[in-house]
Amino acid sequence: GLGGRTPPDGAGGGDQQAWPGFEDAAVPPDNLGAYLRDFTALMEEFDIDGLLYGHFGDGCVHVRLAMPLETPEGVTHSRAFLQSAARICAAHGGSVSGEHGDGRARGELLRFMYSPEMLDLFARVKHVFDPGNLLNPGVLAAPMDEADATSRARARLGGSRVGGGAGSNGRYGEAPGSNPAPLGGDGSARGSDARAVGAAGPATSSGAADTPTPQRADGSAGSARASDDAAIAGSSRPSDLSGPLAVAGGQLELQPGVDPLDANLRRVAAHPMPAEGGFAFTHDGGDFTAAVHRCTGVGKCRAGVPGTFMCPSYLATRDEKDVTRGRARILQEAANSQLVQAINSPEVLEALDLCLACKACSADCPAGVDMARYRSEALFRTYRGRLRPLSHYTLGWLPRLTRVTARVPGLAAVANAIMSVAPLRSLAFRIIGLDPRRGMPALQSGTVTAWARRRNLLAGCVPAGDAASSFTATSSTAAPAAATSAAATDTRERGAALASSDSAR
Repeated sequence: GLGGRTPPDGAGGGDQQAWPGFEDAAVPPDNLGAYLRDFTALMEEFDIDGLLYGHFGDGCVHVRLAMPLETPEGVTHSRAFLQSAARICAAHGGSVSGEHGDGRARGELLRFMYSPEMLDLFARVKHVFDPGNLLNPGVLAAPMDEADATSRARARLGGSRVGGGAGSNGRYGEAPGSNPAPLGGDGSARGSDARAVGAAGPATSSGAADTPTPQRADGSAGSARASDDAAIAGSSRPSDLSGPLAVAGGQLELQPGVDPLDANLRRVAAHPMPAEGGFAFTHDGGDFTAAVHRCTGVGKCRAGVPGTFMCPSYLATRDEKDVTRGRARILQEAANSQLVQAINSPEVLEALDLCLACKACSADCPAGVDMARYRSEALFRTYRGRLRPLSHYTLGWLPRLTRVTARVPGLAAVANAIMSVAPLRSLAFRIIGLDPRRGMPALQSGTVTAWARRRNLLAGCVPAGDAASSFTATSSTAAPAAATSAAATDTRERGAALASSDSAR
């Protein structure tokens, strides 16, 4: 799906976890072609796969990227990619957030779009309305009083700028005829194309470059893709790729108090949970942690779109913890042991309690989340070697119990008579851990197959080729109720027969 995983490539590749982070950059439509060429070249350089789609007529490009967020090295690699992508977007006159907000994912990237003066102004406005930094601390701007703003302005005036200054709107621009030095992934001045994050950066005190060369999946170094000034000047692009202006001699620093975009990532902090006697999770490398991180928050499970399925428990409660996305988030937290301590925590059991295991998410989720499977795996890990609540045994063994009542003559009638007495039904439900307000359908005698055979509804009773398959669930092997009976009879009257899949004939 466009929101969840990269498509398989037919050669055993693809099908990678696709993450948000740079998903709605927008440029003027006239610049879109050049921007897409530069952006896809950057993806190739960093060996990061993805799928581009969006509102191209408006210049808005959506993309989910297969960034390697599972390891600290992969996070560093991904951050360098996103910084370079932001500089390319700004160089084409665009915005890193063309449709949604900047927020936590892109707040750091504002420094590649706005001048330090404008960012300080954002911080001063923040100080007016939130001097205590109580509202979304670390996001976009931190409060800055007039004294600090004045001090920072004076410090900037003490240095000289490379190239032109910020335009009247506070966005970076180049003075006519200027060729400002581009910035590296960390904001430092470079003498090469703005996209060349792999190029040598300014030397540190030890003489080493401060930005690592991009590494491909096979461990080899990516190409630097540095362009000389003549090549850039001869380009047909609407602007060169020198990006924002650098402060002479040093850094374009992250605003004080603003979190970097790789802060507080859940995936890199998650502990592996290898398959151990439960599901194999073959498509997730045999790791339950990788499986629960398939969810990237698309939210299709809670969208009331015709032709799709909304998680039925969420439909009833409208509580985020009772939707597939909310349950996946809690399982992710259990994997990294930050907000939720472990897979057997009460928060996990509460979130999974109302899951009906209907499997709608497994068919409808673009990321392939299968909450019924995750629920079963979480309960298996929680109760392995321990007694479960009585309701688990009652409902888990229900298909076997109904087969017994269906095959023992008179047993279903006795059970129905007992359950028809309200006090007895209430007592029985309380003992087995069910809500006494819950109704109970009448148990049936006989199986679907036997019922259909007596009515000549099975394949073999009519000429070959006229059969219609009927798949009975394991909990529905008893003789059908009135509605099912009417449907089956109608099928027979139309000249077809049932090819029952009931294995308990």
